[in-house]
Amino acid sequence: MRSRGQESYEDVHRFWEKLLLESEFKDMKRFLVVAEPVRSLNLYEAAGMARGKVIANVDPYEKEFDKVVAGAKIITNRGVDNKVFNSEKDAADWLLEYADVG
Repeated sequence: MRSRGQESYEDVHRFWEKLLLESEFKDMKRFLVVAEPVRSLNLYEAAGMARGKVIANVDPYEKEFDKVVAGAKIITNRGVDNKVFNSEKDAADWLLEYADVG
């Protein structure tokens, strides 16, 4: 999944709802997210929506990386397996390793 641009909070929410609903029908559990969002979901709401999924998040903004990692810890504590990466390749490799182990 790749996100970029001027989306509203409602757009982001609808997108995740649709993605997660479709993932249930297709039995998809792992996601590689490369995002440059202008707005994002509330962490607690995101965790509730994505519970039971595995998300590898690529953060393109080096200055925001620590904040994104801190948010990932909150989401992990609420039942979503996730990790933040600097590169798409590292994120994809982690997802593949996770699939082999998990």
